Amino acid sequence: MEVTGWTSWEDDRYIDILHDNMRYRCDILSKYPIPSFEEFKQMTHEEIEERHRAMDLDLDEYYKNSQTEHIAREMYDIIVHDIREHNYHFTGDSHQSHSHGAPIIDDRYIYCASTRDWGSLMADAYPDEDYSAYNGNVYLKWAWHNPDLEEILP
Repeated sequence: MEVTGWTSWEDDRYIDILHDNMRYRCDILSKYPIPSFEEFKQMTHEEIEERHRAMDLDLDEYYKNSQTEHIAREMYDIIVHDIREHNYHFTGDSHQSHSHGAPIIDDRYIYCASTRDWGSLMADAYPDEDYSAYNGNVYLKWAWHNPDLEEILP
């Protein structure tokens, strides 16, 4: 697996595996709607525990049979490597707004992230940066437009 280019997230020829994964997890969670306060008051402790157990079993079964999480982690790692190798510096805003802000993996997958997730990815790519001004929230430096960062796009 490798980064083969950078393109706009709007290009629908690519599969966004992370969003497909999220959609599937949401389908599982929709089987277990959050009860209203009145419904919750009527439930016994055993009913609440049984609901949580059933939901956990469904999610465990999904994770056991899904390669998506592994693929997503592998994609994340190779993107961090590509960013370091090419010394790219751009924010979550650039990732979502610029025409060359989203990485393409092996000409099939496109990696799209929220601004916060992109900020975390960039912080992982550059762990030695000075994040003292961000009170431990290192993603803040990279998530939104930051005039102190020089943008180096492919």
